[in-house]
Amino acid sequence: MRKLVVGAALALLVSAGCAAEVYDDEASADGEGSVEPEYEIVDEAALSGNLVRNPGFEGGGSWDVFSTWILPSARRRGNVGARTWDGGGQSISARPGRRYTLSAYMRKARGTARAHAFMGWCWSESSCDTPKVIWATPQTYWQRIRIIRTAPSWAQYVRIGFGYDFGYEAPGYPSTDWDDFSLRYE
Repeated sequence: MRKLVVGAALALLVSAGCAAEVYDDEASADGEGSVEPEYEIVDEAALSGNLVRNPGFEGGGSWDVFSTWILPSARRRGNVGARTWDGGGQSISARPGRRYTLSAYMRKARGTARAHAFMGWCWSESSCDTPKVIWATPQTYWQRIRIIRTAPSWAQYVRIGFGYDFGYEAPGYPSTDWDDFSLRYE
């Protein structure tokens, strides 16, 4: 799979029918330390509207969250964002055979734990397959995470979410800020 990536990026390429990337908004212009991805052209205009309910955490509700605070200091845009040392998610009706793109922004708030975003398919609201998880070490600036997957024929819901690495022991409850989630299909 090849994906067109514009701008400075640290990209992770995942095979097996999906692509995932971590974009680094502050990568150096000379590309030092960056990984060049392979390329695929994605027609952003052909994507649906944003399917995420409350994508910027502005309206309260809509997300199943644990140990997560909605704070002005955690925002990328708008009035608030989510700061978590655990995580959250939501289930959205899926259309089998459609190709979905999940996008979210994260940054380090405190500590050094790795953070993740995920997308999985469900045959009921509570019974899901093993999701595709993208791990990254948050920086002090906003980074974009993106996952692309095609819904299988049995998918009734797509489950998206965010969190951090519970297996990573870091003092002082490390936390990550999240904002501006987007889920679209083409």
